[in-house]
Amino acid sequence: MAKKKHLSATSMIDDEVMAPTKSSSGPSGAPVTQNLSQTHQRAKEQIDSLQSRLDEERQAREKEVSELQQEIERLKNSGGDPGQIEEAVEQARRASEEREKSLLADIDEAREQVLALEKQLSEAPEDGVYELDPTRVRPSRFANRHMLSFEGEDFDKFRSSIRKMAGNEIAAKVRRLPDDPDYDYEVVYGHRRHKATSLEGTPFYAKVVDLSDAELVQLMHIENQRLDLSSFEEGFQFKQWLDEGFYKNATTLAAAIDESKSFVSQRLAITDLPEIVFIALKDPRKVGLGNWRALCRAYRENPDAVCQSAKALASESDAVQVADKAEVDTICRKLISGNKPKPAKADVKTVALPSGTPLFRSEKKASGYSIKLDSKGVAEELQEEALAELERFLKKRLGEK
Repeated sequence: MAKKKHLSATSMIDDEVMAPTKSSSGPSGAPVTQNLSQTHQRAKEQIDSLQSRLDEERQAREKEVSELQQEIERLKNSGGDPGQIEEAVEQARRASEEREKSLLADIDEAREQVLALEKQLSEAPEDGVYELDPTRVRPSRFANRHMLSFEGEDFDKFRSSIRKMAGNEIAAKVRRLPDDPDYDYEVVYGHRRHKATSLEGTPFYAKVVDLSDAELVQLMHIENQRLDLSSFEEGFQFKQWLDEGFYKNATTLAAAIDESKSFVSQRLAITDLPEIVFIALKDPRKVGLGNWRALCRAYRENPDAVCQSAKALASESDAVQVADKAEVDTICRKLISGNKPKPAKADVKTVALPSGTPLFRSEKKASGYSIKLDSKGVAEELQEEALAELERFLKKRLGEK
């Protein structure tokens, strides 16, 4: 599907305008960059603290050794035995060196942590992205992703990438829910990212915005321009918007999203098909708009025939399921062709001799009869005589001389 036009400037919801102005995210979560910056600052402060302790340790050791050296000199001058003092000096020196070694190791570890945090900060998402607990985020009731988007090989690969990255690399968008005790946020877009992080138990990274329902569905449409949502999903999305009263009719909806009325109407027509058709198709997301138009036309012309074909094709399944495009296209062609009336059986009569030798064959058609003389049973000169006799008979009966 070709890329769609963007919304007009008056109807577009700008990310920066809608971005949260507060540093706090509410009941749960905090900005990713804020968390990293705070951790980075604490790590640097830890290095400073360890370095101060190291400096104090070295000063204390120098002072202690100096005092013991003075005591050794005093004992020597007075004729005493400095041996015990010298041993104490050595023990103090070794103990101080061990403490210094331990502090140096702690400083090296803290410096590595600072470097790692600085790398994370350089790669961190833009400001306004929050690290959220996915269990405190609910899907939107306006979600336009079909349930098959959360199944199959493609989604399994997506989950694997979420698991490896320990969260979604591309931030989603959520809105606050101040009055819901079970959830803090609702997904605006990024439902697959939210589902994958929920299943994998990783953080869910998202921008937090404040939106009305009408603003939310418009923002969803902007995001769909990037995702290329299927015609099937778009059709049911548009139907929901109309059912919710966001738009009066297809004309006002089309104007709001800067699309033609035909663009909206063709997708809305899909929603008029019965559920059995979607079940027969297995994965209706894979049907192209051209095939949808043909299938809707076939249903309008002969709904009973299309439904009967759909029931026969869906007999082995009672729900939509993941299927490849080739299989879906084959099913779609069967549903479309099943609407065409079968040709009437030809009314053909054959005249032959008692011996079985064929003489001629007549076939009744809408425009009259077609007669074919058999060249094997009737010689050519006899065929010409028979045609002449037929001509005389018809002229006589029709009143011509």
